[in-house]
Amino acid sequence: MKRNADAFADATARIGVLAAIVTLAAIASANPAIAAEIPLEPPAPQRGGTFYEPPARVDPVFAPKGPNQPGDPLADGRGAAPLVLRASVDIPLRRVEIAAGQGTQGSRAVSPTFQLSGRWQPQRFPGVFVELTLLRYLRAERQQPWNPDFTYGFGYEDLSPGGWGLTYANFTGTRIEGGRFNFPQGQWSLVQRFLLSQALEDFFLAGNGDAVLCTVGGHLTPRYATAESAELRHNKFALSLGCRYTLAGGVFAQATAFLYPRGEQQQPWDPDYNWALGWEKATARGAWLMQYANYSGNRFPGREAARGEGGLRGGSVTLSWTAAW
Repeated sequence: MKRNADAFADATARIGVLAAIVTLAAIASANPAIAAEIPLEPPAPQRGGTFYEPPARVDPVFAPKGPNQPGDPLADGRGAAPLVLRASVDIPLRRVEIAAGQGTQGSRAVSPTFQLSGRWQPQRFPGVFVELTLLRYLRAERQQPWNPDFTYGFGYEDLSPGGWGLTYANFTGTRIEGGRFNFPQGQWSLVQRFLLSQALEDFFLAGNGDAVLCTVGGHLTPRYATAESAELRHNKFALSLGCRYTLAGGVFAQATAFLYPRGEQQQPWDPDYNWALGWEKATARGAWLMQYANYSGNRFPGREAARGEGGLRGGSVTLSWTAAW
């Protein structure tokens, strides 16, 4: 009896589907406008997992600007906001007694810092920007001569896929007292952003709404110090290749590798690679960022890092809030 009931239910379902198809065909033949809206092919299969509707815009920021320089969390990728402000707290994991540097150049700070940043992007010249960050060391006695009072930069950059940028950034030991800017020691970068090929996207991307944006670049530091001497040398140069993977929910991972054509120019604090993991969330009142980032002197396997450089403790944890006007 149960078997007959199941067979009857299955037959009823099939008849219902067939009736729906016949009805759609009749409507389509009577009204060509409706027929044009009926999909002729099934939708493309999604990339695994639970489906998330892709966002209208996947934020492309930020591949690091250079070997010792984080990317620009102030840039919104659109050039629409003329003024962007950011407040952040950065907590390094490195031990206090370990710090490498010479003169006004060296490893990153071992003191927690509060940072207030501003970026101006004139609407008449999309892509052009000027930025400034003020740092307050919460443990002032840990600030080294190469840890800056402020950082600054300017240039042009298009953060969209296929865009390019020419920028200047200075993260050396600047000082407010005495107006020490160390301009010749800043880094000039020429970068090009690009997407992966379709075949690589199909291989690497795990879910709909995920995105990968990559960057290739060259970085020139006109004046640089060495670990042995604070006497400045000329024209340190590095090449970079990096990618940032962003999930639809705002979680991201990024890594950038560096090559120094003249190996003797690389200093203990200059990394073979840097990397970061984090989460971004945009709200009506601004955007939140929480990340772990490691820009210390990391070394590839087979190459020994300097004492205190590389490893998980070479990174820092950052929490920031960004608002645009």
